[in-house]
Amino acid sequence: KCDLEQDSHYYWYGFASKEHSTSSYRPYAVINYKNDTTPPTIDEITYTPKGWTKENVTITVKASDSESGLATKAYSFDGGKTWQASNKFKVPKNQTVSIWVIDKAGNPKKTSIKITNIDKTLPVISETPLTPSAWTNGNVKVTVTANDVVTNTAIKDASGLASLAYSFDGGKTWQKENYKSFSTNCTVSIKVRDAVDNAAQKSVTISNIDKTLPTATITSSVTGDDATI
Repeated sequence: KCDLEQDSHYYWYGFASKEHSTSSYRPYAVINYKNDTTPPTIDEITYTPKGWTKENVTITVKASDSESGLATKAYSFDGGKTWQASNKFKVPKNQTVSIWVIDKAGNPKKTSIKITNIDKTLPVISETPLTPSAWTNGNVKVTVTANDVVTNTAIKDASGLASLAYSFDGGKTWQKENYKSFSTNCTVSIKVRDAVDNAAQKSVTISNIDKTLPTATITSSVTGDDATI
């Protein structure tokens, strides 16, 4: 009988056989072992998409181990706290991901990758003044002041405003100018979007346009030679 023993560094291989002689069978065993202290090799780390995105980013690790081989759950993407069989991991926010790869002997290979292309933050609309703001018989111009917010200054996690960032009809049409004139009183549905289509919205009511002429009632009366209008 052969007892095969495995610890974190040694793999034991047992082979049982019999040797024939004229009078009996003689059992014997040959035990070979190999000491694996070499960590796996991380051949490549990629992530998609590479450009700015408002979705999760998928990291893919290509690794190999020429001695004991990779473990069944060889991959960790949180510095060895948890392990998984898949070599892919979805990153939900910008961060430095601590990647470990382990072999069957328990040797870890450690590295990290910084993800900085996720933008899930809406732009901020700070001002929407009307010009003029007093009563007018002309058009009123709405001007929008907005910016794409950086929530982490260390990595500048904002994609920036889109080239056609401004809409004054609730997102039906878009333009690069941050202003638009209106000829009638109305509620303007403003949207501002960033490069990955995160959009902030605000409504502005125009109620100071008066293009209606005054009305007058004319009456007349005649008394003798006098006429009153």
